[in-house]
Amino acid sequence: MLAFISFVYLNGCKENKNNNRITNEIKDITKSMLGRNISFPDSLLQKLQETEKSVLNKRNRPKIISVIAGNCETCIKDFKKWEPYLKEMKLMGYNNNLFFIVEDVDASFFKKYYGEEAPTKLTLYFDKNQTFSKLNNLPHIKMLKTFMIDTNNEIILVGNPVHDRNLWNLYLEGLKIE
Repeated sequence: MLAFISFVYLNGCKENKNNNRITNEIKDITKSMLGRNISFPDSLLQKLQETEKSVLNKRNRPKIISVIAGNCETCIKDFKKWEPYLKEMKLMGYNNNLFFIVEDVDASFFKKYYGEEAPTKLTLYFDKNQTFSKLNNLPHIKMLKTFMIDTNNEIILVGNPVHDRNLWNLYLEGLKIE
């Protein structure tokens, strides 16, 4: 019995050490992202079949950017979670400050779930080849693919605020910086 308890305790410690290691790695990656200048490739499309140039590169206001995997049904369905945040932003007078870049989008997969129109009233850009993430050397960690940039296109905040009201409040404060 004592051997079993020791085994559980020792393995629990390893798990805690592993979690601490992962947490520290995420903190280090986040710190390395802050202050990084973000560039927007001309290849971002506003509609699946359209070749209209992106307006994201304009440095006129802070922006919240979230990069979503377009070949992931769960990720696409998660757009709905952002709608209350968009409404709150609009009530506060912040229009067109929240943008989604949908990567690896397969037009037929996307249309299967949403038809020709975007799944919500959110502003979507499509990036078929992950050009945005590659150009900006973004991490592959989903929770770090949402961030805020200031009027100089520098990252000032990192993390997905949908499940953390305190983080969302920081994003709202960041929008006030013009």
